[in-house]
Amino acid sequence: MFFATHSLTLEPANHWRKAFGMTRTDIIILGGGLVGQTLALALATHGITSAIVDPMDPARAIAPGFDGRASAIASASWNMLEVIGVAAALAPHGCAIHRIEVRDGLQSGALDFTTAQEDDPLGTMLENRVLRQVLADRVVATPAITRYVALASDVVRDAASVRVTLDSGEALTAPLLIAAEGRNSPMRSAAGIRIAQWKYDHSAIISAFDHSIDHQNIAHEIFY
Repeated sequence: MFFATHSLTLEPANHWRKAFGMTRTDIIILGGGLVGQTLALALATHGITSAIVDPMDPARAIAPGFDGRASAIASASWNMLEVIGVAAALAPHGCAIHRIEVRDGLQSGALDFTTAQEDDPLGTMLENRVLRQVLADRVVATPAITRYVALASDVVRDAASVRVTLDSGEALTAPLLIAAEGRNSPMRSAAGIRIAQWKYDHSAIISAFDHSIDHQNIAHEIFY
């Protein structure tokens, strides 16, 4: 979600500037998860400075027991990770997907998508923890990005800028604010942006396990 009331005009990216007692940057990003960090790195490749604001300590988010999930990174998204300079560090930890089989229940036949031998994979499976670690390391190494482990206690938008006051007492200002806080975004609620919600009244058991039979780089999707 983007919050701006005028055309975005960026000043020369000489990183941080002090203005009227506030730290000024080109863009403020609320949310330092996978989306917020990736966005900040993409902006940095164009010389755009950003401030990531997130109350969670990055060290906690990359702890081995924090998140046992994995993500399938589509080929187009992998190309983006290459552009922002993190794909090489991720590649040794990923598993390429060369075929996807989709089934309706336990039917024998499948709708399949298979890459040609000379083509790039359809996607890459990665543990979320590894992706968080590599992105966090890159953010720290990028001068155009500053991360604040803090909560945005007050956000004021006017015709010229956005001003964010942190619970630490620090103040930030920028011509544009981006909310990347996830599905329960406080900024989205504060802006009055409504979403459609419904419940399936189902529960799911999610697990990761070892297996003795080679998966042959095939991803299986079974729908009920």
